[in-house]
Amino acid sequence: MKKIFLFIITTFFFIACDDDDSSQIDLSLIYGNWALTSVTSENGTIATIIEGTAVDGTYEISGKEYSTTLTFTESASADLLNSFSSSGDFTQITAIKTPLQSFNHEEVIPDFIGSREWTIDENIILTFSSNTEEIIEIIWLTAETMILRREMNETVEIDGITFEITGSQIIELDKR
Repeated sequence: MKKIFLFIITTFFFIACDDDDSSQIDLSLIYGNWALTSVTSENGTIATIIEGTAVDGTYEISGKEYSTTLTFTESASADLLNSFSSSGDFTQITAIKTPLQSFNHEEVIPDFIGSREWTIDENIILTFSSNTEEIIEIIWLTAETMILRREMNETVEIDGITFEITGSQIIELDKR
């Protein structure tokens, strides 16, 4: 189970959310420095088969001791992608529950998301890194606060066991 937890920690990144009226979002507000203030999860589930028996569970993510800053930079040229980077760290707490076992695990997450290129379409941020594309939805964006959601729906193999992981990661940021 600890390997499941470690996978969840390392795969979490950003989030995607929906808004009934994305035209209300002023996307010019995204540029600049943002302080990470909260990381949580919604509807987190895990599923696998161990020795022929289906094992299902849930997980919840929270955080503490936030010192992470994300910087969204606009490209100087329309032909180039925007960039963002992160610095600092935070402690992520993951609570995993299965019918047979429940446990919490804390781990410091350094350099939260690293550096990536990004573009935006309405309220969707598309990020690019090492030929990987990620979709993040802006739920809320004001001059002071940005809330994002990233949907998780992944299949992972760890030590010969295949895990299905689903749910959403919610990230809250305050403008610096």
